[in-house]
Amino acid sequence: MAYQALGLRPEPLPVGVLVALYTVTVLRRPLVASLAATAYVVAFTVGALTGWAPLTDDQFYIDLVSVVATVMVGYGVALGHARAGLAEQRAAELAREQEGRTQAAVAQEQARIAREVHDIVAHDVSVIVAQAAAARRVFETRPQTAAVALGAIEAVGRDALDGLRRLVTLLRTDVEQSERSPQPSMERLPLLLAQVQRAGLPVDLTIRGRPRALSATVELNAFRIVQEALTNVLKHAGPTRATVVLDYADDHLRVVVRDQGRGSAASPSAGYGLISMQQRAAMLGGRLIAEPSEPGFVVCAWLPIPEEDHPSVTPDLESSMDEAVRPPAEKAALS
Repeated sequence: MAYQALGLRPEPLPVGVLVALYTVTVLRRPLVASLAATAYVVAFTVGALTGWAPLTDDQFYIDLVSVVATVMVGYGVALGHARAGLAEQRAAELAREQEGRTQAAVAQEQARIAREVHDIVAHDVSVIVAQAAAARRVFETRPQTAAVALGAIEAVGRDALDGLRRLVTLLRTDVEQSERSPQPSMERLPLLLAQVQRAGLPVDLTIRGRPRALSATVELNAFRIVQEALTNVLKHAGPTRATVVLDYADDHLRVVVRDQGRGSAASPSAGYGLISMQQRAAMLGGRLIAEPSEPGFVVCAWLPIPEEDHPSVTPDLESSMDEAVRPPAEKAALS
């Protein structure tokens, strides 16, 4: 239009205007580009109608089609840039999510390792401390008894080393081999109670319902809860007696460990052992309560049993119990 207003030969195409419209369309918002294109179309239409910038019909339609095509091409390029930006943003979000999942998995694995190390070491060290204290008290007056206690210390120490070696082996091997490695289950409960008995803590075992094989995860965590609860009794309750109750229901296993010692002293509310037991129960979708009772302290865990764990015959825990652990009253009741 400026060429025609000056009496010059018009351009075949308004190249400058088209470049400007393309730039605006690509770099600015669609509304701004639409307003610019509309303003240009209105301007050259008014100029053509008023004669201020006369255009032939062919030139008018060429200008109109050129403007529309330029705007559409600009929109296409802008849309491609927007999609590329969204793709980059989504990729960054996915990378952050993946990093978060990786960190969560690492933290979960670290917590699992910490629980296993704590459960292995804390129990065995507590038994060693109790046996060492007993050996020291009777070392001069009853050397044979002290020798028995020292032998128990040696045996428990070897068990602790074996447990740590198994754990290290699990960490060094791949997942398939780790799954084949033996883990503590309820079959080892009689050995655990006998070990605690030798450390000076009398323990009564009561089994209700129908004992049966459960999944390895349920049995491992139930065993560790009993182990940690008895360890806390050894460390905190003082001279006392403990009771372990295993109540097998159709859909859950209830584990109760109760002592008659100093309840307030036995409450490690901020200790890692209690946190570990609560985490083990929560991991299975269950719950755990640990609180003072009258007298003593009680730990009660409710562990769901998966539906696929159908009842089956298992080794009789009661018949394999060390006779020194089971009280006479319970043996009479079982007979």
